[in-house]
Amino acid sequence: MYEEIIGTVGHYRAEIYRKVRVADVVDISALPTRATGTYALQAHFDICVCDEDQIPEFVIEFDGGGHDPQHDEKKDAIAVAASLAMFRIDETLLNRDQRGMTFLQYLVHTWFLGREFRRMRETGEMPADEPFVMSGFLKPDAKNIFDSEFDFRMPAIGKLSRIMKRAGHWTGPLDHLGMSSLIMGRDDSSFIAFAAVRLGASVACGRARINVGTPCLGGLEELPFGWSALSDFCEGLVVEDLCDSVEMTLAGGGHVALRHDDVLGEIRELQNNGYHLLRGMSGPESPSLELAKRP
Repeated sequence: MYEEIIGTVGHYRAEIYRKVRVADVVDISALPTRATGTYALQAHFDICVCDEDQIPEFVIEFDGGGHDPQHDEKKDAIAVAASLAMFRIDETLLNRDQRGMTFLQYLVHTWFLGREFRRMRETGEMPADEPFVMSGFLKPDAKNIFDSEFDFRMPAIGKLSRIMKRAGHWTGPLDHLGMSSLIMGRDDSSFIAFAAVRLGASVACGRARINVGTPCLGGLEELPFGWSALSDFCEGLVVEDLCDSVEMTLAGGGHVALRHDDVLGEIRELQNNGYHLLRGMSGPESPSLELAKRP
């Protein structure tokens, strides 16, 4: 994890440290019990990111095979008591990348750009109700208002359009509106996205999932849509997966691709397990994904 994000952390003139004692990150006198404080003197956070003044910004915990759930719960409780942002990841998110950016790098960008977003709101540089959307941060040399390194969805849709046009399924500039998509989330920051497009009489589907444990979101929780900003990374992943499904189906392997009926069944099951709709898009001819209800 350290090597994956050290360059991104340095971009914001911040510092990153490995295996930092919990008591050196939080004020143990503010913890609810003496036992919790004692544990903080003994335990360590895997990664701690600090600002340029060495003030802790957030911590990252890797939930690998050696992690003890009881110890994890203690650290979660400490993070909540100290209002310390904590992000838990597992091996599925290590070096998980798209367009040259990994999820952990995206997480660092999200945190520090969120901090800048809060500053701009406080100084009146933007309306207080302006939503926090990562793709709204443009490249320094942006050529248009959509030129953002954090827009994962549209480049993936461009790839899908090329595949569909080569196969003769799409011919016009707005055919991509025939794709339906949705992303669902749960309060523990598990996000699942689905996308679907018609291929003649059949339907090709894509799926992507990221699981981020967030016992405390810190400053991100204060931003409009700050929590769901982490889910934006799924936007491109699900369309990329849809591209793979389309190519597989066009090559005659549709029988092993993700089935539309299975997607609808999973969406219903997710609804029953506490997931709700974050956002969804569909056109008049796009396949139904039976959108979940908003909370």
